[in-house]
Amino acid sequence: MTTGEHNTGETTGAYLRRIREEKNLTLKQVAEPINLRAGQLEAIEKGDLSALPGTVYAIGFVRSYAAQLGLNGEEVAQRFKAEHAAAAQQQTELNISPPMQGTQLPSRGVLGGAAAIFVLVLLFWAVFLRSDNGDPAVETAKLASVPEVPPHLRVADITHLPPAEGEIDMLLHELSVNGDMTDEQTDEEETAQTEEVTVTETTAQTAAQAAAQTAAQAEEAARPRPAPVPPAAEERHRQTTVQEQRRATAPVTATEEFGAPARQSRITLHATDSSWIHVRSAEGETLFQQVLRPGQLYRAPDQPNMRLDTANAGGFDVYVDGEKAAPFGRAGDIIRGITLDADEIKRRSGRR
Repeated sequence: MTTGEHNTGETTGAYLRRIREEKNLTLKQVAEPINLRAGQLEAIEKGDLSALPGTVYAIGFVRSYAAQLGLNGEEVAQRFKAEHAAAAQQQTELNISPPMQGTQLPSRGVLGGAAAIFVLVLLFWAVFLRSDNGDPAVETAKLASVPEVPPHLRVADITHLPPAEGEIDMLLHELSVNGDMTDEQTDEEETAQTEEVTVTETTAQTAAQAAAQTAAQAEEAARPRPAPVPPAAEERHRQTTVQEQRRATAPVTATEEFGAPARQSRITLHATDSSWIHVRSAEGETLFQQVLRPGQLYRAPDQPNMRLDTANAGGFDVYVDGEKAAPFGRAGDIIRGITLDADEIKRRSGRR
């Protein structure tokens, strides 16, 4: 067995454990410089992914572990990824359910019994529920159940007969004449009332407009005039306004937002992959600590000397004043102590 070589049939975890033991290093000695726990390294050596936060983090842990032992971290991480992807595929194939056997289908006896029951139901409906159709005795019983017309509503008891044909013509003529006279009077009264209301409304509107205009002129005259702004101060104000507008209209669409309001933040972290982040103030106080899911974003407060720790530096986009900046690292990179300073991030990204 040669030191540093990956033997056939040897898992990635066993390979890392062998190299560590050959170097006479304990788990704690390897874990401390790369900011991991000894239990996490032990889980990698045993191939126990259930004890790790997830596949993405596990691959990053393996890369850092291998690099600390002086190995090619990227090569070992890819071997670990392929190894566990093959195991997951094998488990999926083993869990496929067998197809249903023909003996599990209903037997012919069961199908025949169901058909017989259906035919009996149809016969019962035809014989018992439809047997009264066309039966004179049934029809007579139905008619007998209808109540008689009350005596006061019968035609023979009505004594008021309609007027004669000549009387109807006279009534219609009188109604027509009276109706025309009434309509003419009503039209004249409505016209006079409309003209009076129109004159009153016009006078009131003119007076109200004049009063409003006078009050506006007096308010404008009493308003103090702002002092002239020096060109340098005006330019700083313009730049500040532009930065606030960019923060409020950052080109990201979030499923959920955390942190400070948009106008009180210059730095935004928008997750594109599951990413654990830990933001600390200049005094070391934890401001935010959570695993951001894809689509979620965090707005850092506008404070000086903040620090960021992350277990997936390439799992989120960085925005400063609404403009996208360069990422802090690659997917799976574990980085501690990143300075969250908006101007410094802009300089590092080649922006001003």
